[in-house]
Amino acid sequence: MKMRLVCGILAVLALAACQKSSTQTPAPSAPPPPPYRFTARLVLTEKAVTRLKARPETLTVNARYYGLPTAATQGQVDRNGVIALGVAHASPELAPAPVTLNGVTYPVSAQLALDLADAPAHALDGVAGGKVLAQLKVTAPRDDLDCTGFQDYVATAQSRQITLVCDVT
Repeated sequence: MKMRLVCGILAVLALAACQKSSTQTPAPSAPPPPPYRFTARLVLTEKAVTRLKARPETLTVNARYYGLPTAATQGQVDRNGVIALGVAHASPELAPAPVTLNGVTYPVSAQLALDLADAPAHALDGVAGGKVLAQLKVTAPRDDLDCTGFQDYVATAQSRQITLVCDVT
């Protein structure tokens, strides 16, 4: 009998403790990341590194943000048939940081963050489903590097590692 009484009291205390913790205010969480920010990795082959060392140049990664039009915004498309939202640029700091992809080691790499910080809010209203796309392109002043690109939804870029590879043309 005493054991049942003790178990009953412990059960009531456990329920009371659970009830107190559920009514407490949760700690403030970190602000959500900007909705159009994602990171990409740029890697260079040995030949590309040699070419860049021979005549120091700055590589630039350009991110063009755009969206597909809705039926109501068909008249606002650019010459490519999309709603242009803006462009972001990044000039990565290349460093000796080897990266191995599919069995190939690239001696130099850089991590960079891209964000469409100044997207006009009203422009997003004209984008089908509110889904924003990004197109990445690497440019060099002499245009003698051949680099892979990226074109997909920003949500895709945020969910996986984007890697751009540069080699000599």
